[in-house]
Amino acid sequence: MLFLVVPVSSSIVLFSPGSDSLSSLGVRDITDGPGNAVLLATDNGRSVFNGTWQIVHVDRSTYRNGPLGDFVTALEYDHFRHLWIGYSNGLQILEGSAYTTINDQQLLKNLAINDLQSRGNEMWVATGHAGLHRYREGTWTWFQPHGDSGLGSYEIRSMAVDYVTGALYCAADDGALWIMSGDQGNDTFARVEEADISGGLESIVSCPFGGIAGFNTMEIYHIHSDGQVQQMANASDLAGCTPQINDIAFTDEGTLVIGTNCGLFFMQNGTATRRLAQEDGIGNQVIKRVYVDKAGRIWFFSQVYAGIYLPEDGDDPIIIAPPPDTPVPLPEGTCCTATPSMDEAPRDVPTQARGGELPPSSPATILDTIRSFIDAVLGMFSGAA
Repeated sequence: MLFLVVPVSSSIVLFSPGSDSLSSLGVRDITDGPGNAVLLATDNGRSVFNGTWQIVHVDRSTYRNGPLGDFVTALEYDHFRHLWIGYSNGLQILEGSAYTTINDQQLLKNLAINDLQSRGNEMWVATGHAGLHRYREGTWTWFQPHGDSGLGSYEIRSMAVDYVTGALYCAADDGALWIMSGDQGNDTFARVEEADISGGLESIVSCPFGGIAGFNTMEIYHIHSDGQVQQMANASDLAGCTPQINDIAFTDEGTLVIGTNCGLFFMQNGTATRRLAQEDGIGNQVIKRVYVDKAGRIWFFSQVYAGIYLPEDGDDPIIIAPPPDTPVPLPEGTCCTATPSMDEAPRDVPTQARGGELPPSSPATILDTIRSFIDAVLGMFSGAA
């Protein structure tokens, strides 16, 4: 498929998968790279955006010295600025242009990487149904399910760190939420009983101002640093349809961005303030994943397009601005997922991916109207499927 960039409006840019675009809409993980780069882990290679796209595929001719595969499940930078890359069949660490491959089951009891999470000088690796592994200062430790560590779940599907307390949270496929405190020397997990909610948590994200947030298809919760669990939103709060919640993200000032099968919703202080649907130019309103990068761009991924939403200056309360030098307390019930800034840019994103900005979009024209009509038709077929 040919690369397609659709400047639907002055604030939305859409991308269609192609050889000169992102490699796939099957996005498994997203992380910020050096500068304003954004890295996507997809089911068809690693895609890098920094004004232009670059795709990193496995090269069969140099297989032993390059990427392990094209089904990429997780991406995370460690404290040395090395990129850890999870696959369905192993793990790699990218330092500069050199890959180190870890596919030894003496180290990883299951080679399917579910998630990666950095915490200080540690890297946590969730693998298949084999619990957790931790790499710290050259040593691997396996936290066996139902073992001495207290971890009582087999499959950990999402991890997040409370950047205030240093606690590590782990959401499991059986609905349990586990915590390892940030106390020095602590190597044991405890279950967060207050988070035992119907349906469990599909995924969790960090809140640098304290606690974490998690969601399932109907509800969104904030787990505070003191252990209290507060409901932030319910699908019934989102007017216009009865949506299914698919993903969440936060802007720096704490506005909640929700990806649903009825479009994008924005909430602040527990109130839905805006909805972007198909007719607003997002192409297809079944939004599977959302992400806010450190430049303030709101990414969304549907069944048809990847998109970037750039709110305009007058579009309160969604304000794109650099985070303040001194963090200010957020309103109760909100949190932020901005990652602490890195003084030194990682060295392992290819040179051609550096530099450049988002291509400027142009005002809507008659061509945009035609494209919107085509998008609506595609959306109807996709929705019927």
